[in-house]
Amino acid sequence: MSNERKELIVTGLTLTVLTKSPVALSNDQGYGTYTPIKKIYFDNAIKPFASVSTFTYELKRILKGEPFNWTMTPLIVKSQNTIPKETEEKNFETDVFGYLLPDKQIDRKAPLRVIPLIAINPYKNTTSLITNRGLFDLSFGRKYFEKNNSSDFCDSEFEPPLTVETLCNTISTDNYSISLNASNNTIDWLNELLKVPDFYDKLKTKKPNVKFSKDITKLDSETKGYRNKNLSDLNNEEKNNIKKLNRAILEETYPQVTPKCQSIKQMEVEKIPTTQAFATEEVHGDYYSYTITLELNRIGRIEYKDGSSKKLDMDKFEYKDEPTRKKMIEDILGALKQLSRDIKHQNPLLRPLAVAGGIFNSAKPFFWDRMKLLKNGNLNMQALANVISDYKLEDLGFCTIGIDEDEFFVDKDKDIVCKQAITNEGSNSTNKIKRPIAAINEIIDKVKNANSLKWEADKKQWKLSI
Repeated sequence: MSNERKELIVTGLTLTVLTKSPVALSNDQGYGTYTPIKKIYFDNAIKPFASVSTFTYELKRILKGEPFNWTMTPLIVKSQNTIPKETEEKNFETDVFGYLLPDKQIDRKAPLRVIPLIAINPYKNTTSLITNRGLFDLSFGRKYFEKNNSSDFCDSEFEPPLTVETLCNTISTDNYSISLNASNNTIDWLNELLKVPDFYDKLKTKKPNVKFSKDITKLDSETKGYRNKNLSDLNNEEKNNIKKLNRAILEETYPQVTPKCQSIKQMEVEKIPTTQAFATEEVHGDYYSYTITLELNRIGRIEYKDGSSKKLDMDKFEYKDEPTRKKMIEDILGALKQLSRDIKHQNPLLRPLAVAGGIFNSAKPFFWDRMKLLKNGNLNMQALANVISDYKLEDLGFCTIGIDEDEFFVDKDKDIVCKQAITNEGSNSTNKIKRPIAAINEIIDKVKNANSLKWEADKKQWKLSI
């Protein structure tokens, strides 16, 4: 077979990836304490999947970080929609992922096309029971607090230098002529004082020059009509308002010795719950496959310029320089090697276990849905070989396949894919199978190498040399 290199015009790059995750990759809305997996009916079965938006979110998260360092486009937030402040002219994100400008009736179709993560196997109705075990285990030494709907004093409020005795003595020294049943210098005495309906009036008589806040003035107005009644004649709301008023005037009259009433308070040990809260979630660990396709001619093509009111005419489209366009392609492929899913305190690495794809004269997802497993759990290599044969992919561009031999057993001596497709070297085949990362790197190398993939600006086309 001839080793002579040939040149092909290419327009698309596609890559189908098989990965796996011990957890479901997307959850649905749920109801009550039940959290379902997001599922789709596909291939005569109900299968877990993750949407395109989930996939692109995770891809952007990787691209934003090291070593890619993409800058996410600034957004203009409006009442009914959110639009990008920068178009493809200045920003990688809007270039690759597309956008919509509804006010100007302009949209950029994303050059990156995605067939999202779909599980290989059907959902088996498996669920997991979730508890809050540990939250109420006293051996952890936690402090517990609860919402404070009461104006009552409690011992835990009096932290040094504040003391119950000091506050009681300070109030008693002013001699409001109020008779209380509780023992002096106790929490009970303070809380009984809070129940005195006319305490505010007695204090104002004793201290006519004291000035109170607007909150107290409002409570004064609300309680004025029943402060002359006995406590037993008041309803619960009126009693609570009296206590709230009295607590507030103590805090403002004696700020140095009175603790502020807190919106939450520490729970007493006997009130701490011991029962566990239960919830149910659907669970599914499985292999997943996804496919990305890049329209190479549209990556880095400027169709709409910042500040313009309309799209450029097709014959006036501009293009970013070749190194910039190649960087975007390389970064996307590089991000797939470290793609992960951040979900519910878990972050599984979606490591490529098998990949199939390449650079062709058509932006078609040739290998999508061809990642099949045999009954013995091995990858169906023949399904991949059939795609290469059916579409004559070796004549359409550059094709590569990578398999993780730690995950799948492959008979190199017998497998037709190993012999004819994986090495992509024809009669020079060494029958050495590539690993998935190496296969992705092979595509990246083709993109990087100016002698392999180059942009012909005058003809506005990519040419691949193989």
